[in-house]
Amino acid sequence: MKYFNLVLTSIMMFVLISPAQSMERSLKQLITKAIENSPEIHSFKTKIEIAELEIAQYSNLNDPVLGLGLANLPVNSLSFDREPMTGKVVSLSQSFPFPGKLSSMESVYQSEVEVAKQDLVDAKWNVRRNLLDAIFDLAIVQTKTRLLNEKRELLETLLPVIRTQYEVSKAPQQNLLLLQFNITNISDKEAELKSVEGEKKAIISGLLYEEVQTDVSGLLEKDVDWPLSLDDLLNKAIMNKPSLLKTQILIEKSIRQEDLANYEFYPNFNLGIQYSQRDALQSTGVDLNDFISFNLGVSLPINYGGKKSAAVSKTKKLNELYKTNYENQIQWLKISLNRSLERITSLLTRQKLLAESLTASATESFKSSITGYKTGTVDFLNVIDSLNKLIELQDEQYTIRKDFHKEIALLEYLTGSELLADQSIEVNHEK
Repeated sequence: MKYFNLVLTSIMMFVLISPAQSMERSLKQLITKAIENSPEIHSFKTKIEIAELEIAQYSNLNDPVLGLGLANLPVNSLSFDREPMTGKVVSLSQSFPFPGKLSSMESVYQSEVEVAKQDLVDAKWNVRRNLLDAIFDLAIVQTKTRLLNEKRELLETLLPVIRTQYEVSKAPQQNLLLLQFNITNISDKEAELKSVEGEKKAIISGLLYEEVQTDVSGLLEKDVDWPLSLDDLLNKAIMNKPSLLKTQILIEKSIRQEDLANYEFYPNFNLGIQYSQRDALQSTGVDLNDFISFNLGVSLPINYGGKKSAAVSKTKKLNELYKTNYENQIQWLKISLNRSLERITSLLTRQKLLAESLTASATESFKSSITGYKTGTVDFLNVIDSLNKLIELQDEQYTIRKDFHKEIALLEYLTGSELLADQSIEVNHEK
């Protein structure tokens, strides 16, 4: 009987005390690794480089034009020394836009660079969210596996005691069969969780682009809390969310495009110089002087068919469109943030209920069932039921924490702000 009491006491200690987790790498390090290795991130960086190259491509003067020609060559002789106006011509011309047009064009293409940079930032937040989702999914699977392992080890510890009691007719066969059934059922669940764990690890390895064996169950050991309001989150989003900042840049770009379109109503210029070399006339032997000519061309900005005013109107419509999009994004963001905060409030309420009443009640029920079984007033089935209930409630606590952290990862993406406290986890690399 002393041995039996010792086993039951060990069961209680085993269930109620969770082992400490060893920690080696932080979430921030893993996120940095995933971003560094992401092909999508590299493609967005390349797009930024392309946009930067377009600034130089479109905001500088066109190439000058070098011309070679023959002037006033007589068709009857094709000779250079018969007519005084015949000459060999070399010309050079350069076009110039109206002052300020090139700088205006540069500002438009600079906006493209800023848009590409916001796309890059958004991609980084997306990688972060995907990795965090996979990590917390893995954490709950590993935690469930640990709880099942603890339960199985406890039941296996209890198995020889119940078997001995059955053999000396102090316990019914039903107790032994019930214990064996629970152990078998745990093994089936562990096999199922093992498969899911492999899938989650494969996702994480794919995001990190390296094979890893990751123990992240320690991330769910602490209760969670949330101090920020909807206004706090909305202000963070307005300041940091890439899609909102991108739309603001597009609004500014449309204003710059309107300024650029207005330059179509101003003339462009073309400056040229021409040198004509003449030979001596055959008829008189007189050596003729060479000619040098200068010319200035001015384009006439005639608004044929309203094409120039249409270009200005287009930029104004784009400005209205981007402003409308911005307001729609803000409205959608408020809805999404509110929905997420409602989920967080629900999770925190459930966490508080579990911590203050249900888990404590289940723990006392488990203790009472053990005490009652010792005194013979409680059936062994009640002991198993109370143990199952306690494990289920612990499982639910961890699931709440997992759902909470995934919700925060979503809020990070929605606001473009780091909201999760950096935590350490253990990562073992496979060679």
